[in-house]
Amino acid sequence: MKRHYLSMLFTTLLILCNIVVKAQEFEANGICYKITDATNKTVEVVRGNYSGSLKIPATVAYSGKSYNVTAIGNNGFNSCDMITEIEIPNSVTTIGNNSFVMCTGLKSIIIPNIVTEIGEYAFYGCSELEYINLPENITKINGYTFYNCSKLTTIKIPKNVVKIGNNAFSGCTNLKDVIIPGSVTAIESNAFSKCYNITSVTSLIPAEKIFEIGTNVFTSTSYTSSSLYVPYGAKDVYLNTSGWNSFNNIIELEGEVETVTEVTISINQYGSATYCSQYALDFSNVAGLKAYTATGYNTGTQVVTLTRIQTSKEGTGLFLVAEPGEYIVPVIEASEDYSLNMLVGTLRNTAVSSKSNDGYYFNFKYTVIGENHPSFYPFEDGSILSANKAYLQLPASLFPATASKSVSVRLDDGTTTEIYEMNDKGTDSKTIYDMQGRIVENVIKGIYIIDGKKVVK
Repeated sequence: MKRHYLSMLFTTLLILCNIVVKAQEFEANGICYKITDATNKTVEVVRGNYSGSLKIPATVAYSGKSYNVTAIGNNGFNSCDMITEIEIPNSVTTIGNNSFVMCTGLKSIIIPNIVTEIGEYAFYGCSELEYINLPENITKINGYTFYNCSKLTTIKIPKNVVKIGNNAFSGCTNLKDVIIPGSVTAIESNAFSKCYNITSVTSLIPAEKIFEIGTNVFTSTSYTSSSLYVPYGAKDVYLNTSGWNSFNNIIELEGEVETVTEVTISINQYGSATYCSQYALDFSNVAGLKAYTATGYNTGTQVVTLTRIQTSKEGTGLFLVAEPGEYIVPVIEASEDYSLNMLVGTLRNTAVSSKSNDGYYFNFKYTVIGENHPSFYPFEDGSILSANKAYLQLPASLFPATASKSVSVRLDDGTTTEIYEMNDKGTDSKTIYDMQGRIVENVIKGIYIIDGKKVVK
């Protein structure tokens, strides 16, 4: 009798445990969640059948309560190969192990700056991933995090990272430029192995903190011709340190980054230019100078949208607009601008081709069509773009072979809420767009966009 009672009690407990476990997971608007802290009302995204473009909310309602979405759980999007893009809310602080592994259709993802941890194998095998930002709060890049992300071309490792794990970027075959911050104290084996197209590595690790790196960190015959840029006065130390000395061409950077508090930017007679700085910059109080990043491209009109920003991270490709002259721009410790940007900055003279399997590359030039008119034009193969400039990179999927050879620009100053009356005179020299971003040839009654402003006709 006692044994029968214990058996019934055990069965009852199992049923209750099963009910509790199931109660911890729920689905809302096609996204699956698991309650991680019932008291503080937090949830994480868990594995489900996901596809297409996905926007994860910052809060979600369940059983009459509101929960904060604070994490992408382990295996959250594992093998969801039909996902093309994901928007992660600013409430998320953690991206778990294997979270996006083998999401082979994923092309871009923006990670909030609040994220402090990205798990192992997080983006393993995301072979179509073209754009990704790494939050400044990240302190380590775990093993295999970006393994075989073959379409990534540039990686800016945040300045707070202290460790780069084994095979972290192995197999990123189109990676061209790598910047390693001075905070790094360990780089494990094979971290950048099989990155056959790297042309330059910039290490900001000072001579007094240099360390031996793991085996096969840089393993490619291309490294015999690639350049390693190191802090001023540190060349001899790098030449005599295991792993770093695999580079045949080690070049010292000019000056010391830590002593710079401002930079001087010159704008030529045309009033606009591309730019890239090795420092984070603050444009918010620089009178007369506006900075933009390339945030969108209209395939119908072949116009790239340049959106105004107030601060920029180091190494960011920028488009600047101002009256001709020199401008003093303050250097800041860090920028919170992590928006998608199709402008690629160059910190040194860089060889750029017209296209690759991943996309098309455009150089900024002026043509004269009644007035100075800025546009981007395809590079000639083998062209050298000067240091501290930027070029436009359009993915092949966005730029069809039938497109024209030039790409026009549209400036977005964030002032499109203002409405102005359009006069019949004086508009011929300005490009006019409809509300879908298409160029308008014959203006009729309606609302249009001119110079980034809504105008009613």
